[in-house]
Amino acid sequence: MCPKEIFCGQALYVAQAESQYLEINTELFNERRMCSYEIRFSLDAGHLDILNLQITNAASTQLAFAIGTKFENAVGKILNYPEGTIIKVRYPYRVFVTFMHADWAVEAGNFAFKYWFLDQADGRETEFLADIYEIQLGEYEQTNYMPYIIALAALLLLVILIFGLWIYYMRQKKINSEAMRDRKQGVAQWGTKSAAFADGDEDAMNKIISQR
Repeated sequence: MCPKEIFCGQALYVAQAESQYLEINTELFNERRMCSYEIRFSLDAGHLDILNLQITNAASTQLAFAIGTKFENAVGKILNYPEGTIIKVRYPYRVFVTFMHADWAVEAGNFAFKYWFLDQADGRETEFLADIYEIQLGEYEQTNYMPYIIALAALLLLVILIFGLWIYYMRQKKINSEAMRDRKQGVAQWGTKSAAFADGDEDAMNKIISQR
């Protein structure tokens, strides 16, 4: 099991036929901290029974879960948006879960979950699992907004880049325009001086010489 903080509470929870609830809501659940738990069937459970784990809340929280008879042989996956997800596990397997403060989150996280087992004793089977577990993803995990967020951020950066290039182009255009205007004015003044010398205009020549 992964390490956990003191505020996470106990590490082992035993599922009963009636639903039980755990909530962690503290400002301390931040900066990539995590809480790990093992949830197992009670001694009253038996063949065909199903353990249910429902994530009722998971703000700024990711979930890693694994299913197995013991932690060393457990298999599972990571959910980035686990809220609303339901995990169903066949007897006698256990659920190992680690709630992690999301690596993309800025604010503190919080989470809550319910757990219980469906009693199907004496062959009164109302639900069947073909595999050792089934998972019903919550709405947020199914949608997975992260690709859209990344695409939007990339589009925003592209717009900023284009706007910056446009400003640079307009400034350079203004500088070039002013340089061209100054050049034309210089040429015009030189033309006036040359014409004055060519015509032998003594007053104009004296005026030009006095300007030097």
